[in-house]
Amino acid sequence: RAVYADGRASGKLFCPADRRVRGMSHLIASEWYKLRKNGLFRIICFFMVAAAVIFPLFTYWSYPKDGGSGITLTGIEMYVNAMMMNQFFLKISLGLLAGFFISSEYSSGVLKRTVSAGKSRGQVYVSKLMIYSLGVGLTSLLAPVLSVVIEILMSEAGLLSGFGQPTGISTIAYVLRTLGFTVLFAAAFASIAAFAAVILADNGKTIGFSILFFLFVDQILHSLGNYVPLFKMVYDYSLFKLFTATIEFRMDNSDLFLSIVMPAATFAVFALWGIYIFRRKEIQ
Repeated sequence: RAVYADGRASGKLFCPADRRVRGMSHLIASEWYKLRKNGLFRIICFFMVAAAVIFPLFTYWSYPKDGGSGITLTGIEMYVNAMMMNQFFLKISLGLLAGFFISSEYSSGVLKRTVSAGKSRGQVYVSKLMIYSLGVGLTSLLAPVLSVVIEILMSEAGLLSGFGQPTGISTIAYVLRTLGFTVLFAAAFASIAAFAAVILADNGKTIGFSILFFLFVDQILHSLGNYVPLFKMVYDYSLFKLFTATIEFRMDNSDLFLSIVMPAATFAVFALWGIYIFRRKEIQ
């Protein structure tokens, strides 16, 4: 119960669970505010929007015309190319945002002040991971969503050979599936980048490691898989191969199942590891 200055009880009970919920909601709100005010996050959003606009225009002007003003490329084919571009930019933005949104708070003393204020380390990490994953997910959707809109407009204007139809699946189902998998895999990758940020505790190291890791680990695993069967198996079940497979028009039940389970399991595992490391890590 709350107690007034004269010793009277207010009659209102305060549950520890309620305090934890309020504390968690305050942390999430604080992290969301910091993300919105983060200059790099705004730059990444602007870049993804610009890329979504420039890419189809560049493709149009560089592609052979069909005798008129249109090109022999459908909107769905351009969308697939945009998704491939988006996956590349996602791998770069992961490290940049992790470095400036998570690791930089070690050197600035923000994390130390937050923990010293009595906040649970587990709640601090979970709130930061949630908002960081949300930010990565939002930036990963900007280019694909805008690409769809632009390609529909270009198709209606006769600049493309129609929007096209994916093989074996409806256009709406394909677009929604790829967007859904983009968010799911972005969250899984974000959990890995956040884990690296906690371990390295330095924005420069986090950015360098994350960019190199996400850009080249799949190529390394694929190359080693040609000589060592174990690495081939690891690559076949890795997020990197599965993420690429989500762009395919046709996905068998096995790929669909793995593309749901593997990123979800990866997020859960690295989130728990991150909490474990953050609780035991000394914060300077």
